[in-house]
Amino acid sequence: MTIAGAKQSVPSVRIPFEELALDAGEVAALLGQERRYVLERLAVEPRFNFPPPCSTEGQHKRWKAGEVMEWREANRVSRQAQRRSRRSKTANSRGSDAR
Repeated sequence: MTIAGAKQSVPSVRIPFEELALDAGEVAALLGQERRYVLERLAVEPRFNFPPPCSTEGQHKRWKAGEVMEWREANRVSRQAQRRSRRSKTANSRGSDAR
């Protein structure tokens, strides 16, 4: 028999971080960006190839944390490669100017 108003114990379930559904503010925090940038640029412009939301309720979008982290790592690698490429081009152009 249960007493009215008594809390029944609910087993705690730990959801893996990769499976969590993050809102735009949480995604922005992970990426070091503003919430507005996530909603108005990353989530909209195809050139960013940002993962699609896992759920949309009205204007509230949510993304799987694991997909956002994978996207972040993939883009971090490509940004580092772009920087190295720019540095080598700059160094090569300086070297050819000295000749």
